[in-house]
Amino acid sequence: MPILIPVQLQKVMGELPPLPTFEEFLPTPPPPSPESVNLIRGVIAITGLMILVGFTSTLSPIIGAIVLPIGLFLILGQMFIQYKNYQNRLRDHTALTESYFLLLESYFRKQGKHEQKIAVTRTSDRLREFRSPKILEILRSTNTEIIQKILTGDTPELESKLVISDQIIDKITDEPSQFTPQFTKSLKTSLRDNLHQGITIQIPGFNYIFSPDFTYIDPISNLHLAIAITEPSNPSTKELQNICNSFLLKSGWIIANFTPTEVVDKPNQCLQAITNLIGELN
Repeated sequence: MPILIPVQLQKVMGELPPLPTFEEFLPTPPPPSPESVNLIRGVIAITGLMILVGFTSTLSPIIGAIVLPIGLFLILGQMFIQYKNYQNRLRDHTALTESYFLLLESYFRKQGKHEQKIAVTRTSDRLREFRSPKILEILRSTNTEIIQKILTGDTPELESKLVISDQIIDKITDEPSQFTPQFTKSLKTSLRDNLHQGITIQIPGFNYIFSPDFTYIDPISNLHLAIAITEPSNPSTKELQNICNSFLLKSGWIIANFTPTEVVDKPNQCLQAITNLIGELN
C-alpha cells in the first residue's frame, strides 16, 4: 500500500527540532591523597645529589665536600617540612575531594535535566509543534488549479470552485464501491465532508483526464490527497499511472495507491494508513 509524498514534504516530516546545548564540563578529579613524606622523591633526590657530588669531586674535592652537606640539608629539610605540613595538606585534599563530589553531583543533575529536555524535543507533541508551520507552508503551495470537474455525488460548494472541462474519459479502475463496500463505507465515515468522488484532473501533454477513486481535500490546511484503487495489468497502463503520479507529486499532491486485493482483504490497514498520514499532516 504505497503512499507517495512530495520530496519537499517528506523532508519536513522527517526534520527534528534542534537539540538544546549542554555547556557544562565534567569536573576535574582531585589528585591522589598526599603522603606524609614522599620517600621515593627523597631517594631520587639523594641519588641525584650523590651523582652531582661525584662529578664535582673529580673537578675539585673541596667543591664536592661543600655540595654534599648543603644538598643533604636541603633534601632532609624539605622532607621535614612535608612531614610537618602533612595534616594541613591532608585537610586541604579532603576539602578538595568533597568539593569535587559536590561538583560531580551537580554535573550529573544538570546532565539529567538536559537529557529530559532532549526527550521533550522528541515527543510527538513537540515534533508536531515544530513541523506543523513548515508542513502548512508547503501544503498551502499545493496546486489546486489542476482540479477540473466533479462528476457526481459531491458538494455544490466545492463544485462551484472548480473549472469545468468538456472532455471526460474512463477512469483506470471500476467504481470502488462496487467491490469494496467495507473500505468505502469506512473511508466515508472517517473522512466525512472532506472526502470527494468524481473529481477529475487533466494531465498536461496527454489526452487523458485522471479521476481518483476518492479525493481528500482539507480546506483549512489545503491538504490534497488522491486515493486510487488500481492494479495496472499492462505496461502502457502502468506507465500512464506513473505519469499521473509524477504530475500530482510535482503539484504538491499526496497519492495513496491501493490494489483491489488490499482494500478487500485489509480494509482497516488501508484506512489506518490514510488517517495516520492525515493526522500527521494536520
